[in-house]
Amino acid sequence: MTPGGAALELDGVTRTYRRGAVDVPVLHGIDLRIAAGERVAIMGRSGSGKSTLLNILGVLDQPTSGSYRLGGATVFCPPGGGPQLDDRALSLLRRTSIGFVFQSFHLLSSMTVVENVGLPMEYAHVAPEAQRLRAVELLEMVGLGHRLDHRPNELSGGERQRVAIARALANRPQVLLADEPTGALDEKAQQVILELFSVVHQRFGTTMIIVTHDEKVARALGDRVLRMSDGRFAS
Repeated sequence: MTPGGAALELDGVTRTYRRGAVDVPVLHGIDLRIAAGERVAIMGRSGSGKSTLLNILGVLDQPTSGSYRLGGATVFCPPGGGPQLDDRALSLLRRTSIGFVFQSFHLLSSMTVVENVGLPMEYAHVAPEAQRLRAVELLEMVGLGHRLDHRPNELSGGERQRVAIARALANRPQVLLADEPTGALDEKAQQVILELFSVVHQRFGTTMIIVTHDEKVARALGDRVLRMSDGRFAS
């Protein structure tokens, strides 16, 4: 899919945490434009700020200052800078517009594979029949149509990550965020996941932002590779 207008925009975003009596700055005036349908890889060493940035993009955290727009909506803005989304709207945005894929999968062991994939739709109040149809469709797409009623502990690491990708796509998100999605996998499983991300992008045109320390993953998944150091993008 050819990238179109801006899917998300950050202007002057900072993030500072309070540790006891000390302010610890993590992000320093981040400016970023990512087009709809674009794939961007963000690289950096541990402590560079890339996971903090991903959490802000995923509305799991909010900036100390600066603004964030997603799909034309002002998510966060500076004090006095105009209206931004309230807590209820932020929760709705996370459920319906953003998909997450984590290194450690975060699947619920008490639920079957198809139930795990259906869970985001449950929170979005999708009818049960439609939940299952969508979950089965996605699991077939990731090659796990034969594993619907298995539980996560019956799957390999690569299979669990495929379930996690299917779950992230359940509510047809505008943006897919992935934090080290191949970090816990062996080389063979990594290759399967890289190919699957490409299939997802070709099929749905989803905007993708992938945080990784692996150059191979960044080259495979990023139309653009951004490098972070000390809370800033390197030149």
